[in-house]
Amino acid sequence: MDSRAWLSSILLCVTIHTYQCLDYVSYNYETDKGLSEPFFLNLTIPDMFSCFSLCQQINKCDSVSFDTNNKVCEMNANNSTSGSLSARTGYLFSDVTASSTLVGGCATSSCADEDICILDNDGNMSGCSTVKE
Repeated sequence: MDSRAWLSSILLCVTIHTYQCLDYVSYNYETDKGLSEPFFLNLTIPDMFSCFSLCQQINKCDSVSFDTNNKVCEMNANNSTSGSLSARTGYLFSDVTASSTLVGGCATSSCADEDICILDNDGNMSGCSTVKE
């Protein structure tokens, strides 16, 4: 298994684990839209909800564009106001608002902007992990 696939698997496990601990704020998305590049990270993730939820654990993430055909989550440092939202067939797009950013124990996270906040079984922050492709 290459490092990219391994990281995607780890992040998916972390995301699934957090579902068990937290009640996420619901999100709205737009169909057939997405931000033009640059995105700071793209990962293969099973669905839009997982993509959105993982973004909530990264300081730097302000929005997501999700390719429904290839299951690729593009995490963006910009949102629909600061970035360039355009038509992208097969994509879903959502801003991650301040009210839903850094959920649970991650709300007081000391993680760097590009790190993912890792939660323990009780929903408390247990550490940070650098997210790279």
